[in-house]
Amino acid sequence: MLNREQKQEILGVGIIVLALFVLLALLPVTLVGERGGERFSGGNMVGPVGAFVGTILRAFLGAAAFIVPALLGFGGLRVGGWLSQHWTLRMSVFCGGLLFLSPIATWVLLDRPEEAGGWLGANIGSSLVDLVGVIGSLLILGFAVVALSVGTLGWNPLRSVGRGVVAGGEAAGRTAKVLADKSKELAEARSQAAAARAEEERAAEERAEEAERAEALAGLEPEWMESEDEADGESEPESEEERAPEVESEVASEDGPEAGESHIADESSLQATDLGEEGDAGAEDGADDLDDPNAETDIEHEVPPMALLSEPDVRDDARMDRQLDELGRVLIDKLKTFNVECTLGRRTTGPMVTQFEVIPSAGVKVNRIANLDADLALAMKAKSVRIVAPIPGRGAVGVEIPNPRPEIVNLRNILESPEFRSAKGELPLALGKDLNGRPYVANLEKMPHVLIAGATGAGKSVCLNTIVTSLVYRHTPETLRLLMIDPKMVELSVYSRLPHLRHNVVTDPREAAGLLKWAVLEMERRYGLLKA
Repeated sequence: MLNREQKQEILGVGIIVLALFVLLALLPVTLVGERGGERFSGGNMVGPVGAFVGTILRAFLGAAAFIVPALLGFGGLRVGGWLSQHWTLRMSVFCGGLLFLSPIATWVLLDRPEEAGGWLGANIGSSLVDLVGVIGSLLILGFAVVALSVGTLGWNPLRSVGRGVVAGGEAAGRTAKVLADKSKELAEARSQAAAARAEEERAAEERAEEAERAEALAGLEPEWMESEDEADGESEPESEEERAPEVESEVASEDGPEAGESHIADESSLQATDLGEEGDAGAEDGADDLDDPNAETDIEHEVPPMALLSEPDVRDDARMDRQLDELGRVLIDKLKTFNVECTLGRRTTGPMVTQFEVIPSAGVKVNRIANLDADLALAMKAKSVRIVAPIPGRGAVGVEIPNPRPEIVNLRNILESPEFRSAKGELPLALGKDLNGRPYVANLEKMPHVLIAGATGAGKSVCLNTIVTSLVYRHTPETLRLLMIDPKMVELSVYSRLPHLRHNVVTDPREAAGLLKWAVLEMERRYGLLKA
């Protein structure tokens, strides 16, 4: 005798074969080629019975009759145990809704042909058009299709269309911006070329005028030029070499040797006084001896624009929600295999993991769930599963499972978030997102020492770059100066042209010691100013 499972599989295969029979009955014989009519003399691939079934379905449903094989196929997969009950119910309702709406929509859109809409489309469609007109009918049918898709599949087609339009608009905007920049560069190049040509023409004219003036013959100059030359020759003073002995002799005869010695002594004492003052100033301002690579620039800086950072990628949230729903159902099924009766509560989705709230049934101990982390990771094919037993303030156990598709945390999103813009501290750091997907902003002022540790590829360099970027997007070089030491010579070299640097990026450990000593002196100097 056959057991229950074997009977279900045989019945499921039979329903699937029936679905194929109906599909072949609906297909025209010309689909297999020009000689299809000769091979199938009855005018149908499955004989007279298929012709009768196809005629009945097309007369009643029109072109929507092709949905009937799909509906039978889902039923066969469910009866055979090859499809879950949840998805069978969803797909059956979805196909049944389309089976009802498609004939009506076809009859309204294609100018009321009874062959395309069938009896169902002609009768219901005509009544609907008489009540609300063609446009009203299309609006009602469109709303019904969207509601059916959202209610059964969890997918909103309007959202996908809107995202496509937004993505197309952004691409068009970027293209227009690139074209505008190129045209601006071309116009600037043309203006520079025109200015260069004008400068060359002006220089050529000046050289021509000088050549004309130089060609005047000697003896033919006008009288006013000759008179000026004579006056210049008569009033030309004696050279300094000829007058120098007379001046020195006069000073020696009038003042005597003692006056000369006192004059020399005064100059030496003045030089010594100047050097002493400079030495005292250097002792007082010893903290300012550090070379500033940006000391010569006198520019009023601004924080960088957000346009320099890349925009976040467009996410398919509907698809992610469907995957997480399925993951939650699998979690409950796996717990039931370990004899843990429970129900699924709410969930909290973050960038990397999702925490499912599992509510144990009466009499189930929390420790039974807490000890199943390794077994659940193996059963769900996950890298790791973390169990929070229980969640503080909740009557549930938290099971954290990695997301099917991890989200890339975009720095621009966090810098534009209200959490970063309204941060109270002077040195906010945009470190990422928390478990709930909210931006996480920390205050560097409350961190006297920071240690960034982790394995290779864990994101230490990304965290360091995020810290520097957060500070640069909050302060200008007038309010924030940075000292950078990079013994690896590859991590911080990209910041060599950053205007916030108080000194060039240091890569030599010996020079780093001097830089740290300067920082200590600067700190003590500021403490002294605060004390005063």
